[in-house]
Amino acid sequence: MFTIRKILFLFLLPLSLQAKDFAKGFSRHQINLGLTGFNIKEDSLISRGAATSVEGDFLYGVDEGLLLRLSPIASFISGQQTSRDPLSPLSNSIYLKEASFEKQLGFDWSIKAGVLYQKEFLPAISGYTKAFPGIGILAPLKLGEHLLEVRAQAAIPASSGLASTSTELESSASIYSASAFIKSNWSNLFTTTLSFSRFGFSKLSSAAASESINRGNTVVSPSVSTKAFVYKYEGNEITFGGDFKGELLVFNFLTSFIKNDSAPKKLNQGYFFSISPGYVYSSNNILRPLFEHYRVEADAMVAAYSDTTYGRTNRDGYRYGVALEKEKYRISFIYADSKLIQKNPFQSVDKTYFINLNLENLFY
Repeated sequence: MFTIRKILFLFLLPLSLQAKDFAKGFSRHQINLGLTGFNIKEDSLISRGAATSVEGDFLYGVDEGLLLRLSPIASFISGQQTSRDPLSPLSNSIYLKEASFEKQLGFDWSIKAGVLYQKEFLPAISGYTKAFPGIGILAPLKLGEHLLEVRAQAAIPASSGLASTSTELESSASIYSASAFIKSNWSNLFTTTLSFSRFGFSKLSSAAASESINRGNTVVSPSVSTKAFVYKYEGNEITFGGDFKGELLVFNFLTSFIKNDSAPKKLNQGYFFSISPGYVYSSNNILRPLFEHYRVEADAMVAAYSDTTYGRTNRDGYRYGVALEKEKYRISFIYADSKLIQKNPFQSVDKTYFINLNLENLFY
């Protein structure tokens, strides 16, 4: 089922902090607000409503070289829907996106531990807004006009944020990932980012399988009360994006390709391509159209932990839209539709409309 969580929440991709930010008493906070109206139509679901989201990002320098980060999120949703599925869009939630400390190791390298925001370590299709307990290393290296950064983690796949914990009598699941990012400044106007990620999951729980079967993965039922994944999930993802900022014109693009080495062909790959040109008005407002195409096969990634923007897995679709941007806000209209790559009883074709107002960097 296509969900709206990514559209509802405002995300700040945490970047590696420079050494000057690791000072005792250093503090910074940021508040984002979001308002969304939506209409979702599937064969088994009609949902209409509105959502209000609040996200905070709080940083504090505990000591020289030690930083604490806390990122809470609250989302309140109201409206009408025909589905009784507990995973359907109309549900309120309050949780932590991240709660961690970061310790500087030298050379601007740092180690991070706690509950880690997964979009920082798994940046595209393989990443999601989940917060996994774990430990990670961030190692940036300046190479002339290029910045190379390696991010690696070992973590425990958990529920969304810190909302709940599992009581299943199963071996503890785990995930490892390692990503290399190369950011290149080709001029004052144009930058590119290339990333390569390796990920692997082990001993995934029956709860994760139960959620993922509704999102496209291949899952079996060894018993009435349990679900199990048919394939393992370990593979690679590569992304490439660019950003051009001129006086009158702006343009960005992002493309990604993912492959699960442990699943068979026609089930194990996914990709998306997104382009968004824009015109800069004299008032500094930017008007941007958006075009995206995506295709994510059933077992390219663990559906419960993959990106909701592309309908999780087993979907081929498009997203079209237009946005008006300024420094503190963004208004957008998005239309999305997708079809199933393979028919199954848990998913259906969807058509979705979103109207969004995002206010960023309030009370900074």
